[in-house]
Amino acid sequence: MISEARIAEQLRKEQEARAQQQREALEALFAQEEQRLGEQPEAVARLLEEHAGKLRVIREAKEKEEQWNRFLQCQELPDPRSEREVNAFLDTWNADTAVAEQGVNLESLYKELHLAEMLCDELEHHFSVATGADDATVTKHRVADHLLRVRAVINAKWDLATVQILQNIDYATRESNENFQFTSVTNRYAAGVWGNLTKNPRHKTIDFGERSMTSSLPKPLVLSNVSIRMLLQSGLSAAAPFEVGARAANLSIIGPILYFDLVEMPDPPKVCDNWTIRPTSIFSRDGKLKRLQYPFKKPVTEEEEEPANEEETETADVTSIWPMSVTYELDSGCVLQQDTVSVRWWNEEQTTWDDDGISDVEVDLASGLVKFKTIHFSPTAVIQNAYAELPYIDWDIRPSGTNRAIARIRGLFNDIQVEVGEEGCRLLHPSNKYTQTYLQDKWHPTALLFKHLSRIGLGFIGPTSMKGLEMENVILKNPLVEEACINGISLCASRFAFRRSTGNRPASSSKCMFQFRPLSIGEETPALDDESWRTLVFDVNWKVGEKAYQAGYVLARPETSEFELKSARGIVGSDGDVMDGTVHASPYHLLMATLDSDMPVASSSEQSALFTRKLSEVLLLIRPLCFS
Repeated sequence: MISEARIAEQLRKEQEARAQQQREALEALFAQEEQRLGEQPEAVARLLEEHAGKLRVIREAKEKEEQWNRFLQCQELPDPRSEREVNAFLDTWNADTAVAEQGVNLESLYKELHLAEMLCDELEHHFSVATGADDATVTKHRVADHLLRVRAVINAKWDLATVQILQNIDYATRESNENFQFTSVTNRYAAGVWGNLTKNPRHKTIDFGERSMTSSLPKPLVLSNVSIRMLLQSGLSAAAPFEVGARAANLSIIGPILYFDLVEMPDPPKVCDNWTIRPTSIFSRDGKLKRLQYPFKKPVTEEEEEPANEEETETADVTSIWPMSVTYELDSGCVLQQDTVSVRWWNEEQTTWDDDGISDVEVDLASGLVKFKTIHFSPTAVIQNAYAELPYIDWDIRPSGTNRAIARIRGLFNDIQVEVGEEGCRLLHPSNKYTQTYLQDKWHPTALLFKHLSRIGLGFIGPTSMKGLEMENVILKNPLVEEACINGISLCASRFAFRRSTGNRPASSSKCMFQFRPLSIGEETPALDDESWRTLVFDVNWKVGEKAYQAGYVLARPETSEFELKSARGIVGSDGDVMDGTVHASPYHLLMATLDSDMPVASSSEQSALFTRKLSEVLLLIRPLCFS
């Protein structure tokens, strides 16, 4: 027993002596390299500033070219960069309240909507590319305000068209049951208006036919002088009025927005000789479409008994509500997670998506048919967790050509592959009819592509905070270490392949880890267990003695011999890891230092500043270094 205690004590002393020796060696190394460590961040900053200057020249030249092309084409649309032009266009369009003299033809409205949707697309594009501009924040606020105003005018135009339809029901065909019904559809809109003319309780369902839009008719509606409008609005900007509320609740809007409205049915037109008198009672005092509240408020009389308590009142209100059974069809290409998907209505008072009063939700993942019961006439949509794919299971990046790279991100439910180039980003996987038409055949600004993906259910945009989020074993990284690693990866992406490191997630918030390997264009990415993969560790709060440094190192390979470790002076990293080589003050310098070895170099040509910026935008948006 005594000998065992002596052996244990001897081992403890040897470990303490070894740790002390390693600390002293590390302190000596940092003292020796202090000047170089101070110069390296400055060198990276100069390189990034040089890239920023090149990008400004490219951006200015591109803007001049776009303005010249717009001038040559004599476009009807305003320049989305010009606040004066956009405001003048919207003021003129909003002031135009003229409608057809008779009939229910929507051709003139669709011509206007076509221009409006083109303007929305251009605004979305310029919102996405504003990231790199000097006045990015101001530009984004201005473009977002314009986008909201365009959507408001679009909705006002649809209200005006609905009034026109209801005022001209004598020109429209009737259902077999003698009720009024009107349906119209385009590639971004599907509209249906139904009017109750017979008040016959045997008729319990409205079927507009297009986009599977149907609604049941509860008894209170069948016996009332009402009209129902169902308006599906598709397209990327259709959700713009509701996005702030969705983001605040960590939710994502999937597919189209269903505007579900209950409107007062006007009296039928009166014909006197050659005159036709049409009612205007469906307008409210402010000139807008008069919407009705549902459930209807029961008139109170003096003879009615007051409820004994609040509980009786609530019970009475609930039992008197007759829900509508509603169906509609999602846009093609939508991807849903059954565990997180729901249907919600827009609560205007609380500016949030609410699920109170919606029940019996069924979403057919194959056909995209949505079924639910609701007591709310309000904008309604399919909603799911915006961050359902997080934390990521895996990610990797590899060069695919000159100033080209392919990024693969594997989430909890889906995985995507995106090609990044000087032109922007385009989707490679998944591939279906929708993605082939809209996301694979052309390059998109980074933010625009990932917003498209989010709207079809592929949520790969990383959160900027953990507020309201529940993720196990996820440590939000310090922005400084994340930015430093993203700069290093982006600046070296033409020469290296990168992938996730299993040690990154449990590492402290000041530290990031990822694996890398020099890779030639056209060379296949090595297998996961290939010994050529190296691990880079970077820490922005590495405590050495009484000082904290921003520095990192490359882990020694497992097969490194004891002699090689001793020749490296036995210096260990911030968590006791054995370092291969010396420390550097930026991931960029750590990566470039490995190219001095006999490993192959991917390309000798200079990587473009535009490609570097595009890849860094992707990494900043999806945040794989924080959530993998």
